[in-house]
Amino acid sequence: MVFIAVFLWSGKRWYYAGFRKLSEGITREAIFTGCALKEGVKWQFLARNVAEAVTPPKSKKSEMLTWDSEQVKTFLEAAKSSVYYPVYLTTIFTGMRM
Repeated sequence: MVFIAVFLWSGKRWYYAGFRKLSEGITREAIFTGCALKEGVKWQFLARNVAEAVTPPKSKKSEMLTWDSEQVKTFLEAAKSSVYYPVYLTTIFTGMRM
């Protein structure tokens, strides 16, 4: 679970708007926009927060695809002459994601 701190500029100084949970399907930009509009209503710059009427998108859960040992061997044989071969080895054998 990820949290982000939101700060808003009022034209004169920065205001702390609190922490917001970064849920799946919700981007940092969407949270920032929603917080900015909420503060705009609180400061009476806006009549209403239109972001409250938005339904967030459903996140798509996808299955992670992995290579079997034969695919790894084939890839490494093909990539042996590449200058990135050490990077490929590190990525594959440490479980890093590309």
